Amino acid sequence: FFSFRRNSTAEDNNKEEKQPVFEYASSFRIGNDLGRIDVEAKEMRYSTEDEEIWAAFTISANESFESTTEDYVLHWATKTTTSKDLNAWVMAPEALKPPNTSDFGDGIASRTPFVDGKVEFRAKKEDAKEVTEIVGILTRGEEWLHAEEGDVKALTRDPKCITRENFGGGEDGDDFSDDPSGAVLKKVCDFEESDNRNLFSRLCLLNDVLDDAKECNDKGLGIILAWLRLSSTKQLPWYEGHNYQGKDMAHLQKVIASRLASIAAKHPDGTTRQYARMAMQFVARGGGNGDDIRLGILNIMREHGIKEGHRPGIEDPFIAQWHQKLHSNTTPDDIKICEAYLHFLHTGNWDDFWAHLWENGRLSREDLAGMKAGWRTDGITGPACHLPHMIDSFKHYLWILKTTHGGADVDTAMGFAQGKISDEARNGVWDILGNRDAYWIPGKIVEVRKCMQSSWKHDGEPDRDVVMLDAALEKFFRTKVEQIDFGTLDQDSKLSLLELAIENVTLTGESENMQNSLNYLRRAQGEECGTRWSEPWALTMKAALDNVTCAIAKDMDALCDVSNKTANAIASVSKGSVSDAYLMNFGEEMVRGHALFVAAGLSNDAFNDARNACKNKSPWLVSSNGESPDALAKCAGKVLVQNLEDVQGEDFTTKDDRLPIVFFSEKLGGLEDIPKGVSCVITKTPVDVLSHVAIRARNTGAFLASVQNDDIWNALIARDFKYVAVTKSSDGNSVEFTSVEESEAKTLLSTSSSSPAGEKASVSVPKPKATRKLVVFPDSYAAGVVGGKSQSLAASAKVAEKANVVVPSSFALPFGAFEKALKKDPETKASLETCLKIANTTTKTNDLELRRTALEKARRVVREGLELPDDFAKELEAAIERTSNANKKMPSVDDLWASICSVWASKWTERAFNSRLAVGIKEAELSVAVLNMELCDAEFAFVLHSKDPTTFEDADADIMCGEICVGLGESLVGNDPGCALGFRVDKKTKKVVEITSQPSKPVAYYSPPNAYIARSDSNGEDLEEFAGAGLYDSIPTAETAARPADYSTCDVIWNVEFRDRLLQKLCDVAVDVERANGGAPQDIEGCVLKGSRELVLLQSRRAHLL
Repeated sequence: FFSFRRNSTAEDNNKEEKQPVFEYASSFRIGNDLGRIDVEAKEMRYSTEDEEIWAAFTISANESFESTTEDYVLHWATKTTTSKDLNAWVMAPEALKPPNTSDFGDGIASRTPFVDGKVEFRAKKEDAKEVTEIVGILTRGEEWLHAEEGDVKALTRDPKCITRENFGGGEDGDDFSDDPSGAVLKKVCDFEESDNRNLFSRLCLLNDVLDDAKECNDKGLGIILAWLRLSSTKQLPWYEGHNYQGKDMAHLQKVIASRLASIAAKHPDGTTRQYARMAMQFVARGGGNGDDIRLGILNIMREHGIKEGHRPGIEDPFIAQWHQKLHSNTTPDDIKICEAYLHFLHTGNWDDFWAHLWENGRLSREDLAGMKAGWRTDGITGPACHLPHMIDSFKHYLWILKTTHGGADVDTAMGFAQGKISDEARNGVWDILGNRDAYWIPGKIVEVRKCMQSSWKHDGEPDRDVVMLDAALEKFFRTKVEQIDFGTLDQDSKLSLLELAIENVTLTGESENMQNSLNYLRRAQGEECGTRWSEPWALTMKAALDNVTCAIAKDMDALCDVSNKTANAIASVSKGSVSDAYLMNFGEEMVRGHALFVAAGLSNDAFNDARNACKNKSPWLVSSNGESPDALAKCAGKVLVQNLEDVQGEDFTTKDDRLPIVFFSEKLGGLEDIPKGVSCVITKTPVDVLSHVAIRARNTGAFLASVQNDDIWNALIARDFKYVAVTKSSDGNSVEFTSVEESEAKTLLSTSSSSPAGEKASVSVPKPKATRKLVVFPDSYAAGVVGGKSQSLAASAKVAEKANVVVPSSFALPFGAFEKALKKDPETKASLETCLKIANTTTKTNDLELRRTALEKARRVVREGLELPDDFAKELEAAIERTSNANKKMPSVDDLWASICSVWASKWTERAFNSRLAVGIKEAELSVAVLNMELCDAEFAFVLHSKDPTTFEDADADIMCGEICVGLGESLVGNDPGCALGFRVDKKTKKVVEITSQPSKPVAYYSPPNAYIARSDSNGEDLEEFAGAGLYDSIPTAETAARPADYSTCDVIWNVEFRDRLLQKLCDVAVDVERANGGAPQDIEGCVLKGSRELVLLQSRRAHLL
């Protein structure tokens, strides 16, 4: 057997950063001899300070051998980091060869005789830096002696060196250089590609990469979590490669469990702590005396007269086979094997062993046959003798196994942690275990977990058993809640149970999203917004529940993403061990294993209750908003009325018309995939936000909505759409459908990055005017010089004083500035022209992949390659100084230039290119000016419609409407899930007519300090024939900060006096801006400054009302 042991000497204790000493041993038998030869390989000294490799192979024979140890020769070689096969034998460097060594003659192995029972290797590290192991077998004359367990070996380096070292960039084009977590994943993939894959070796590598993974925060621990999940489900092998001793597995598992517990308790990043806790369910607690596993089975065999090797006794094939496994590669499987064997000892039917093993451990006959202990064994096949007198012995042995391999379930975890928690917590856990089926158990679990926190969340290192107990209780909560029939609960009981479910997750402080959602939910349950279950109360509760759902989806989508990335990477190198069927649903299964999964179902049920209590209740539920901020762009296409499950695996992108598909699927099971080419799915079936199909819709950018109303569904089907445009209503409460012709659908799709070009329409673009100026200010913002945004801002300044609003200082780079800068950089100009020439050829070949590549290169050329000319630098520096607040630090010219170049580069996004192609705008006709202004420090952002579009045909109605979000307007104009505060105000009386929605968007964006924003301002926006807004980017000089929105203290919800006063001011602004534009209805954007709460007017444009 091989073993892995950490030793400590007095000399070691005097050094601060000692690495472990490794020992391996192997026993060799000769023919039918009863004796054996033992060879121990020991890496004598290894630390970061050592400059020398010093390893020794020591041989000893028991008394039954007549020959001396000097008759034996070590046949050996090395393993290296540079070998293509990490497990291949390689000729050792000369510096490592001991005296009297000779080459074997095959160019690989060497032979060294034992002197006084020892072969000793010593060399300077620099002379053998690529060597990771010395491996060998024993020979005697012409006789080759093989150990049942395989080769004997000595490690010359830490086990982490069993992976390739060139992990800065992967093979086959993989490049992890931009993501530090990629180096961790590369090490994992290198290991899973090798032939040394067993559970022990995997845990050795995990122990090594854990620090690197921890430094990568959630990405790193997400990799560890997904890797352990793949291993725990046996998608990755446990029983390949070399063997090991139980005591080494016990020690290694203890170290890993303790390190994960420390990360779960002390890491500064909440998501990282969360993933570490989740990972602990896939590792054993470790510890105990690992030798008890090996010696315990031997003692039982001897105590009850079971044959052992050549020792006479009762022939029991199962015990003999299992005994070999326990000696050579004990794993957590042994707990399930022992439990099944105990079941057999009670029943006497060997088939009961296999049935119990499958039902409780999901282990089959084939699985046990594959648990080979050394190269001569055939695994575990049985049968066993019925020896019921051994029941008590194996009950005790089961506890020995659980001491090392258990800890994940509540009962076992409590057994180890009970002496490490307070009396109150201990009594609470026993109360839970003694009343498992009582209705009050979920609440008791949360109460006990609160009480336990002081036992593991403290300044010192947490005890792994206490953390494992806490994680087991968290998981047990989910089990108990899932047993409840939600349909039997009343409305208030659902809300109370949901609050408990979220609190169960937030106790450990791992998700600010969920903590803020819980705070919102708790305050919404009060009566500040009306009596319980009244319409105003229900409107706020509906928003709070929507916020809960959005927060759950955000956290779980992130988990799904990192899990899928890891699983796909590992599966690609794992020699087919990960099945395609398992891989397809891996991310979703990770989500289903999270404690939040049960909260999602409760939230959906409670949301329906709140929605039904609202005056303008909507039967629609949108689970995925689609990819594009312009909903029409992605949600238009050819209609198919067919259940989605009937077209699984189809690829609609290969059809002749290449139009995306809008599905009307009456039934939706929740496990379907979104086929390629499907842009929208409408269903009558309620959709869980964490269902497989909802997650896939968000991942693929498809729009997914359900309508829980038979009349609406039947009416939609009766309209017999051929081609349809689909959009979410402006208030977010319903979905609207417009029948279109095929040519219209193609035009609408032109803004989609994945859509082919439609039929070209003729759109006239205003021609820019020539100007010598590189920078212009508001007094020069004129048609032909700059675009609509700049002109609008200049016009807004004229009404600002009367409307009591602020208009930020600004300057612009006019039309033609890009061309001037490009002309001064011939190299960049030539590179861009080459890229665009390639992209333009695809308009005839329709090679979308080539187009995508060429446009990506074009953007990179402009964004990263365009040099800042000296005259531009001088003008920009003066403009920044003129428009900046004197009390603030100004952004650098270089930072602003980078933002400006990124804006210009966005002319060649796929959406923009396809859009111009569809409507016949030539490349040379489209010019992009850049409007530059200070980024506002916004507390709220708003969008106003001076004329409510829904009342446009009502001549007597004079209503304005709008939306308000927390922070900057990114979440409004982008595609963030959730709702903003929606409102309608009577322009004549200035009274708030209606609050149509309360805010629920889970993320708020905030301005970084001293930042400018470069806003695209093209001549192809807001045209009569074509609305091109949103096609080109606006880029700040520093990234905006995205933080979970905290609605529990938001004044626009809870301070009704402040909210109504703000809405009246916004109504005044809308009236003044509309009047200044000749009475034409206006769409207006602005914000409310943090602190002063001044109103800032950023943009207005003529509204195009339907």
